[in-house]
Amino acid sequence: MGSDEFNSIELEVLENKFDAFLTKTIIGASKAYYKKECLNNYREITIIDDDDIEDCSRNYIDEKLGVYDVYDECGPFEDNYELNMAYESLSLCEKMVIFLYYKQKYRTGEIASIMKMKSQSVSRIKKKALLKLKAFMEGVNDNE
Repeated sequence: MGSDEFNSIELEVLENKFDAFLTKTIIGASKAYYKKECLNNYREITIIDDDDIEDCSRNYIDEKLGVYDVYDECGPFEDNYELNMAYESLSLCEKMVIFLYYKQKYRTGEIASIMKMKSQSVSRIKKKALLKLKAFMEGVNDNE
């Protein structure tokens, strides 16, 4: 057995060990990332789907704002009936984000702390709500 053949076998063994190390590292990092994302998604789902969000939001609005109730029949956009109708089609969480962002002029970070969620979640909810509002308004305009 020559030295070249020995080096080739040794190199192949080292490559296999390195490949195994990389595979373990990637899988480990993927598992940690997946676990973290699942936990974040669970937190968001708990917050968004929780029935207590209505009580939390009502308490916040009554306590801090007192001026306008987000659940008022006339809606937050007094002069635009169609926009109020579109607003009513949103989920409670989406209404809260839109109300606090556009009517009360809060930033996403402030809304996130009020609603006890990440800023990214607030941004995602706001974007989803705006798409719903746009689709609703386009449907209204198409019917006219």
